[in-house]
Amino acid sequence: MKQNASEILHSAGPDSASSFSEFLLETHNGVIPEAWESALKTLGGAALYHSPQWLEALRSTYGLELYFALLRYGDEPAAALVAAQAHGRIVALPFSDYAPPLHKDAPALQTLAAVLSGHGTVEIRGVGLPPPWHTNDSFELWTVELEGGLKPLERRLAPDFRTSIRRALAAQVCVEHGSTIEHLRRFYRLQLENRRRLGVPPQPFAWFMNVHRAFAATGQIEVWLATHNGADCAADVVLRHEDTVYQKWNARADKAPNGANHLLLWSLMEDYAKSCARFDLGRTDRHNQGLRRFKQAMGAQARPLPYAYCPAAPRFASPEFPGKAARVAQFVWRRLPLTVTRLVGASVYRYFA
Repeated sequence: MKQNASEILHSAGPDSASSFSEFLLETHNGVIPEAWESALKTLGGAALYHSPQWLEALRSTYGLELYFALLRYGDEPAAALVAAQAHGRIVALPFSDYAPPLHKDAPALQTLAAVLSGHGTVEIRGVGLPPPWHTNDSFELWTVELEGGLKPLERRLAPDFRTSIRRALAAQVCVEHGSTIEHLRRFYRLQLENRRRLGVPPQPFAWFMNVHRAFAATGQIEVWLATHNGADCAADVVLRHEDTVYQKWNARADKAPNGANHLLLWSLMEDYAKSCARFDLGRTDRHNQGLRRFKQAMGAQARPLPYAYCPAAPRFASPEFPGKAARVAQFVWRRLPLTVTRLVGASVYRYFA
């Protein structure tokens, strides 16, 4: 029999004789509560996706109703989670690679998970949890360690990656970066082409504008562009949080010169190695062998990125195995004019949370 929240809170704690004093799961009418920002500082381990800037961009673009779960022990936060309602389930966090609970210790995490399991259909990205939760291990998180200087970074590059960089330089591919709206528009033009080629809707431009608005004031966003003969051929949008730089979106032209993307990424790593500890390349499906090989060739390493579901995992968690309807939609999407993909994508992308 499933226990209610009160029973769980008063049967578990940091030690066998203690209990957690309070559990809250509530929305704050679009305002990020001070208790959440306090939990970020107290509990530690927060990533980009926990930050108030990211949450504000999500809320303002997609109208998400954010929920903040806070488990206290006495007056101190013991565990915390941010989530949102998406298609009838609670997700931590939509449109985000991972947003696991922040927690002081294992008992606090276990108690938070036990209480959340009684709140309907829940998905938590970035953590594996014991029954009644079901954990899916379709994804990995790839990162490049930037500390130690450029020599170790260069040594970790695969020979074919270094060759591609040299070819791009020989073809006179140039790299530039900036943080203006015009830089963002140049990226988005490539993104529209890239998403059509993949057969999937693009994010609305309003999303990138809201991300820019949230991060530009503190210098935490940059757009990197590779150009050839005056035309943009590859682009990266990166966000910085604490000592980590995140490759959030990458796009390239269909006929980009050989190695343009390799040179772009290497230039980015060279620059951020001066000020950051790691380069987060985001979520990759284990079944996407091509992307896994590419990230490995640039010196990245993978670690498991589990997703936890309660009461049950979805039948198709991996996007690498689309159903028949999805395959038909991809076929049609690849043949639409870019103006149509932009207009339709702005309406339907919210359903890809």
